[in-house]
Amino acid sequence: MATPVLGVALAIVCLLVKSDAANTARDLAGVSQNGLKLWVTVDARVDHDNGRVVQWNDISHGENHLKQNHAEKSPGFELGEDGETVVFRNNAFVSSQPIQLFDTPSSGLTVMIMFKHFEAPGDKATSAVMFNYGAGGLKVQNQNLEIGIKVKGESCVFFAHRGSGRMTTSSKVTLKASQAYHLLTVTVGEDEHSEAESVGLALNGRMLKSVAKNKGWLNRGKYPTLSAPVDIGARVDGNKYEGTIGAHMGAKADMGFTGVISEVIVYGQELGADTIKELETALVQAQTDRTSDACLQGSNAEEGGQSSPLETSAEDQNDDSRWDFVTCMSAIKLRHKVLDVRLHSSEIGYGSGSQQQAVTGNPDSGDSNSYWQVRAASTTPSSDACAQGETLKHGDKIRLTHLGTKKNLHSHQYQSPLSQKQEVSGFGDNGDGDVGDDWELMVREKGDAYDAGWGGPWMRDSIVRLKHVVTGQYLFSHRKQFNNGPVEGHTEVTCSPRADDRTQWVVEEGIFHPLQK
Repeated sequence: MATPVLGVALAIVCLLVKSDAANTARDLAGVSQNGLKLWVTVDARVDHDNGRVVQWNDISHGENHLKQNHAEKSPGFELGEDGETVVFRNNAFVSSQPIQLFDTPSSGLTVMIMFKHFEAPGDKATSAVMFNYGAGGLKVQNQNLEIGIKVKGESCVFFAHRGSGRMTTSSKVTLKASQAYHLLTVTVGEDEHSEAESVGLALNGRMLKSVAKNKGWLNRGKYPTLSAPVDIGARVDGNKYEGTIGAHMGAKADMGFTGVISEVIVYGQELGADTIKELETALVQAQTDRTSDACLQGSNAEEGGQSSPLETSAEDQNDDSRWDFVTCMSAIKLRHKVLDVRLHSSEIGYGSGSQQQAVTGNPDSGDSNSYWQVRAASTTPSSDACAQGETLKHGDKIRLTHLGTKKNLHSHQYQSPLSQKQEVSGFGDNGDGDVGDDWELMVREKGDAYDAGWGGPWMRDSIVRLKHVVTGQYLFSHRKQFNNGPVEGHTEVTCSPRADDRTQWVVEEGIFHPLQK
C-alpha cells in the first residue's frame, strides 16, 4: 500500500494561513487559454472545510476540478509539538471528471509543475509520482503517463513513464530538500513517440539531458486517447502494477510525492520554445512573490507572532461571497442575453469599414477566443487604476481587452458590414489604445424584471449593458449572420442608440479574482 501522500496540501495551506499568502496582485488572466487542459494554482479558487482542503479548482476553461472525496484522505494540517511548525496529514487529488489530454496517440503535451520536495526517509532511493494520467482510470493496462522524481539524499532524477513500460529519465541533478521551489517542465513531441527525444525534461528553464530506458521491452508504448482522470501529488488508482515504476528506476516505489506542489499547468499540445520560456518566467516569478515561509510556519507578518491556520483564515478564506463578484482583472466570457452567442474576436479583419480586427457573436461556447479581461478605462488616472480584485459597480468606466490578441473592444463612426450600424472592432496594441476603447458599465439591479432599476456592484449573475463613452451607444447584437468566410455562422456585433433587450449581456464563465475587502 502506498504511504500517505503530502502532495499539494502544504501549498494549499498557504491560502488558509494568511490572507496575503497568495499573490493578490498576480494577473492570472495573462496565461493563454489556447489548448489549456488543466490549471490549478494556490493563488485562486481553493475550497476548504473544517481545516481540510476538499477541492482544488481548475481555472482553465475546462473546469476540471481536483477533488478528494474521502474526508479521511483530504489534505489537513495541525500544529506540531513545538507549537509552531505545521505538520500535515494528507493524500492526493483526482480530477472530478475525466480529461482527454491527447487527441491522438501522436499528439503533443506540455506539463509544468512547481514543487518543493522533502528528504526521502532511509538510505535507499525512492521514486514518487507527481502527476498521473490514465492507468487504472482507463481500465486499460499500459496506457498512461506518469511524471515523477527519484530522490536519494540530494541526488534527484526526473522521469516520464508512459504506457508499455517506456521510460525517459533525466540526468542527475543536485537539489537540497525543503530549501527551494523548482519548476519541472515536461514536453511530449507531436510525433509517434518512438524515440527518447520526443520527451523533454527541463528544470527551472534549463533542459536536462535525457535517456530512454527499456527500449526492448514492450517498446510500442502509447499515450491514452480516451478521457481519464488526472492525479496530482500521487498515483491513487491502486493499480497492482505500481511497483513497476520502482523496478524501472531501481528504487523503492512510493506512488505518493512527499513535498509541496503549488501550481500545475497542462496544455494538450507541445508549446513552442518562446511560449514555454514566457510561462516559465511567469510561474517562477509567481512562486517568488508568494509568502511561502510565513505559510509553512503559520506566522503573522504584521503582528510578528505565531497563529493557528484556522484562526487566521476563518474570516477571509471562508467567505465564499468574495467570489460572487466580477472584479478588476477578471477574464470573462460575455453571453448575449437574447441570442446564444458570446462576444468574440480573433486575428481576422473586416473587409470594409475600418478594416480593424472583427468582433462578432460566436455560438460556440467552448471557443477560447471569447475571453476578455476587465481593465481600467484609458482615461482613468494611474493612481485610481483598476487593481486586481477591486469591485466594479454601475457607472464605472472600463476597458475589455481580448486575451488572445491583446486588442481592446472599440467603437467609432465607421459603419458595420451587415447592418450599417456603428461598427465595433478590436483596436490597439498590447492593450494600449485610445478613448474609443472606453465603456460605461451599467448593472441591472436584482428583483422583479419589470421593476428593477440600474445600480449596484457587478455580480457574476448580473445583467449588464456597456455604453460606449465617446458615442453614447450600447454594445449590441442581432440575428444578422455572416454567411461565409472564417466567421461563418457568427452574428454581427455593433453599437445601437437604443437600449433594449438586445443590448443586455451576462457573464457566462471566466477566470475570477476574489473581492479584496
